[in-house]
Amino acid sequence: MNAAANIGDDALPRISAQRQRWFDTGLKTGAIKACDTFSARNL
Repeated sequence: MNAAANIGDDALPRISAQRQRWFDTGLKTGAIKACDTFSARNL
């Protein structure tokens, strides 16, 4: 989770939190479809 929070060229906490949440979703489900941010109502 620390890596997901620190990777990228942004330092905005909201973006980092989103990145961590989507990474965790993918890790827990193992399904690419579960990480479809284009269809998500809330990022």
